[in-house]
Amino acid sequence: MLEVERKARVEDPGSIEGKLEGLGSFSGEVVKEDRYYLMGWEPGGPIDFAADPIFRVRTARGRAVLGWKSRTFTGTTEVNEEREIELGAPAGAIEWLEDYLGLVPFVVKHKRTRLFVLDAGLAPARVEINHVESLGHFVEVEVLCEPSEKQEAVRLIDEVFALLEIPDEAVETRYYIDLLMGDE
Repeated sequence: MLEVERKARVEDPGSIEGKLEGLGSFSGEVVKEDRYYLMGWEPGGPIDFAADPIFRVRTARGRAVLGWKSRTFTGTTEVNEEREIELGAPAGAIEWLEDYLGLVPFVVKHKRTRLFVLDAGLAPARVEINHVESLGHFVEVEVLCEPSEKQEAVRLIDEVFALLEIPDEAVETRYYIDLLMGDE
């Protein structure tokens, strides 16, 4: 499966949520902590985001998930293969990685997500209104699909962005970790 998504900066998240009320329904809110690692990385050391095998541990709702993905773009839309492995209790997973293996996260991201599921005509797109600590608010539109459906997913994301009236200049083509590391 591919994860196809686009994000944009949002000045007024309430306005986006108001528009979403007519397109689908609120599905819930979750707080996530993402800790990004690179085997053998030393604090202050270089990171090649295109080539290095970066992985993250996401803690949310009392569980930890190890994840990694490809990092590619089609225009302004991310197209990634993402894989995940359930690790269990967050404290034990973090302790194992950091205390036992000696890994140091190069970025820790805190994100509060409000999820919206869109109605039949726009399904399978999902929309998140995210507040990322120290970066602000973003809207993300995501579609999970088979590789053969990638272009249709991009078209659907274009449609949702148009319905939400998100201007092209608000689209963010950098990953959150790039932004958090100061790649402004």
